[in-house]
Amino acid sequence: MPDVESIAIGKELFTENCVPCHGPLGQGDGPTAASLYPPPANFASGHTATHPDGDLYYWILNGVPDTQMPPFADKVSKEEAWHLVNYVRRLSVQSSAASP
Repeated sequence: MPDVESIAIGKELFTENCVPCHGPLGQGDGPTAASLYPPPANFASGHTATHPDGDLYYWILNGVPDTQMPPFADKVSKEEAWHLVNYVRRLSVQSSAASP
């Protein structure tokens, strides 16, 4: 289980790098999302849980083929990518816990 510090670092990195597309709660509704096709991933949808951590880590660093998700290897370190994975997992858990 990720520690609180890792999740906090991930949240900061997410705010700096991911919110424009994924939105503040990771719901794929950031300010640039409407102009992107396919739309950004919605981490609250439950779909994220079907992918292992290694996939998320790889996509953060290398981008996602056939989408608008760019590589972030030039913006975040490998360690920071793991913090982002931990935070994205937390977003997914919080969203599913808030659902009726």
